[in-house]
Amino acid sequence: MQCYSCKATLCISLLIGSLFLSVVQSATVDLNVGAYFEFNTTSGWNSAGVWPAVHLAAEHVNQRSDLLPGYKLKLHRKDTRCSDAYAIKALIEQLSDPLASIVALLGPGCSIAAEPVASVAHFWNLIQVSYSAGSPRLSDKSRYPNFFRINADETNFNVAIVALLKRFNWSRVAVVKQDEGIFNDVNEDLQAMLKKEGITLIAANSFVDNPDNVIKDLKEKDARIIISLMYEDRCRKLMCSAYKNDFYGPHLVWLLRGWYTEQWWKKYDPDVNCAADEIKQTAGDYLATEEIIFSTNRNAKTVADLTPNELGHLYEARRQNLSEQENSYAPYGYDAIWCLALALNRSIAVLAKQNFSLTNFSYKSNEVLDVLYESVYNTKFHGMSGYVQFNKNGERKNKMWIEQMQGAKEVRVGIYDPLLRLNFVTDGLTILPNKSFQWPGGKHPTDQLIKIYHRQRINTTLFIVMVVLAFVGILMALSFLIFNIQNRAYSYIKMSSPNINNIMVVGCIMCYSCVFLFGAGILLESTQVDTYSTICKVRLWVMTVGFTVAYGAMFVKTWRVYRIFTNTQMTRELGALRDRHLVGILVVLVVVDLVYLAVWQSMFPLTTDIKELPGYMEEGAIVIPVLWVCDCEHLTTWLGCLHAYKGLLLVIGLFLAWETRNVSFPALNDSKQIGISVYNVVLCASIAAPLELALSQQNVNVSFALTGAVINICTSFSLGLLFFTKIHAIKVEPFTPHSQDPYRASTTSSSRAHPNCPACKCE
Repeated sequence: MQCYSCKATLCISLLIGSLFLSVVQSATVDLNVGAYFEFNTTSGWNSAGVWPAVHLAAEHVNQRSDLLPGYKLKLHRKDTRCSDAYAIKALIEQLSDPLASIVALLGPGCSIAAEPVASVAHFWNLIQVSYSAGSPRLSDKSRYPNFFRINADETNFNVAIVALLKRFNWSRVAVVKQDEGIFNDVNEDLQAMLKKEGITLIAANSFVDNPDNVIKDLKEKDARIIISLMYEDRCRKLMCSAYKNDFYGPHLVWLLRGWYTEQWWKKYDPDVNCAADEIKQTAGDYLATEEIIFSTNRNAKTVADLTPNELGHLYEARRQNLSEQENSYAPYGYDAIWCLALALNRSIAVLAKQNFSLTNFSYKSNEVLDVLYESVYNTKFHGMSGYVQFNKNGERKNKMWIEQMQGAKEVRVGIYDPLLRLNFVTDGLTILPNKSFQWPGGKHPTDQLIKIYHRQRINTTLFIVMVVLAFVGILMALSFLIFNIQNRAYSYIKMSSPNINNIMVVGCIMCYSCVFLFGAGILLESTQVDTYSTICKVRLWVMTVGFTVAYGAMFVKTWRVYRIFTNTQMTRELGALRDRHLVGILVVLVVVDLVYLAVWQSMFPLTTDIKELPGYMEEGAIVIPVLWVCDCEHLTTWLGCLHAYKGLLLVIGLFLAWETRNVSFPALNDSKQIGISVYNVVLCASIAAPLELALSQQNVNVSFALTGAVINICTSFSLGLLFFTKIHAIKVEPFTPHSQDPYRASTTSSSRAHPNCPACKCE
């Protein structure tokens, strides 16, 4: 009987306990939270993998007896499909539900869906906390006053990207973006940042569905560092198009978003007609920036009294149980629930002082909203993603992972800390221990094909040889000049017009000096372009005048012989054939040269034109040979006229030599030597000129060798012909007074001989 009484007492106690528990549970008020996710997406961001973390966080919150006493979080999940239309539809459905008054909103995770919700949520006094919406527009409190987010906005990536560009000295980049509002805003912020940092944007392209034109433009502009602003499905299309257009290789670096799913290139996409390996090959050793979403202090206790590592294991188990794909933003989803729970919990005490409670929340009254907003703004805690604290825009400025595709996986190489950059401690980039960027060949790619300009100089040995030969020629000319002056009393020398011969020697010396002027560029530094322009002008004047003086002197001598032995008016003409008259003719020829050159150089002065020759690859760079060329506008026309004038002078010389070929006065007549000299000049010029014209802008050594050889050979040959015969005559014949000169002989010219010819007064 006593035992039966004990059992009855126990049963009654259990019954009373159960009734009390049911009463307590029935007294718990649901705090309904509209939870928006992107499940059935065909494009854009898919946040289905965040739901297991949110589900886990809500469970942890509701298990806490010290949190939200008398209340319980209840999530009402909606699929926004990363669409503004579906997001508005989801919001309207929840606001229209009379059985579940929503006190706060979680998400959406996609900016396209988050923006329209955030723009109207404040009209129903709703606080909104997102876990991954990154649009910069959402930072505008005038448009989205009740919006908070656990993640940083997408412009946070721009700061890390610019830090990477500066780390690798990349100052020439291109941007490709998906034509979506979020990426348009990010691109606008990025361009302003690039301009501020002095980084040149060579291309900024966008596409909706077909990126072929974008790839072609990047290829034409030789873009090598390309920043991609798009969702991963569009990135697969971009890489496929690049592969098909042969736009990939170790010289290209793509900077992608790090929040793509793991092995994003392998995900099946019916719109992408490329194999996964082809997409991965095109992406190459890409760099990626990603928020540090999972706390780096893995063993520290979080607000849930569990470590991030423990939460990670629980999330993985829950994800597999719910059959969802992993999502790197899961820690943000977990912390977003805790942010709302802590803010709601904080509001309870504040509202109690005002004789309110969370049950007084109303879509029409903002008493609860004001308290809840301040509570969210002031919420601080250590979560699964790290330390959570909001700035004035209701968001975080998080650290960023710097990742690189190395081999078959993304490797976290470093960390970007915006606080370090803000305080000018460093550029914000810190390379992790035992980690490094890996590049083909051990060197990071350059932002453009490295062009090494190599100035082609004349070979030193060739220059020395030609200048030495010219110097020997000058010494020879000076020796001839001395010989001519010392032996001017000898009849043979006197009859050959020694004064005109002296002038001819001076002209030849001027021609010899041009050999040095044509090769003087070898002595100049690459910065002395103006000096080379001066040399161009000097050698043009010296060569032109020197040629006229040297060969003009020969021709005026022959002209005098021609007039003496072919003119029937000999007696009347002799008075105008003295040396001073010949010098006068020579002066006229030189003046013509000077006037022509003065007009030419005043209108179109010679300057240095730097010609680029076809380049060649050498150690990953292109070496471009460059030549310094004397050039001006209408150069061919001016040179053509000058050469025509000089050619006419040679033709006249040939004519005079031919007409006086039968004059048998060796001392007086140099027609044979002049004819041979002119023939030599014409022959050398006709061979060298076309070659020099064809090769001068291809090989500076060939050009200089041809020019120097023609000058040295022609000048030396002409001098030798004229003076070696005279030297030989003096050595063979002893000095003979002018009156007994054996060379005073008659002429066998076909023209009528003049009996007074030997008595001509030659100066």
